[in-house]
Amino acid sequence: MHRHVTDYIAATRIVIQPTSSYRSLGPLIAAGKIDGKNGAPDGDRMWDGLLQLDKVTANAAGQILASDRRRVTPGHAKDGLAYTWMWFESAGKPLIYRQGYFIEDNPSKNSRFRWASPATWMAINDFCGDGQIINCDNISKPYSFHEGGTNIAYADASVRFHSEAMHPQLFVSLLTIAGREIVPSE
Repeated sequence: MHRHVTDYIAATRIVIQPTSSYRSLGPLIAAGKIDGKNGAPDGDRMWDGLLQLDKVTANAAGQILASDRRRVTPGHAKDGLAYTWMWFESAGKPLIYRQGYFIEDNPSKNSRFRWASPATWMAINDFCGDGQIINCDNISKPYSFHEGGTNIAYADASVRFHSEAMHPQLFVSLLTIAGREIVPSE
């Protein structure tokens, strides 16, 4: 029996420029499926989620030498806490699943996320099909074994089930904190 590393991941930001694995949501912006946030570049705070990845450099004694830590308060969620995601399911790790099917057992590819660890974050950098982000695979996206969608926790402490057919613009609007988007219902 396999033990799963974690079932929940903190989403930190949207990636719009291709990564080393050539993955990004840039093609969805080019296709007009995601608003480009007025040309905000990759890494801009406009693409950030509520929980942030801290890049900290420390010496051998553990003293912090440099940090890009940004304390995020409820006031930073310009879209409102009821319209901002905190974390989401990412089930099945370290095994790799794609659209409900077991693909491979490759911990080197899918086990960096550990529950209650600073490494439990994720940059959303991939999609499948015509723009589906939820339940494509469990590597860099929300993923669950629930038929048709996944549970997502909001910053107002509510949890809601979202369809895997969610429009990519709605996904980005709910993940990012400073876009001031009007969020339609699913």
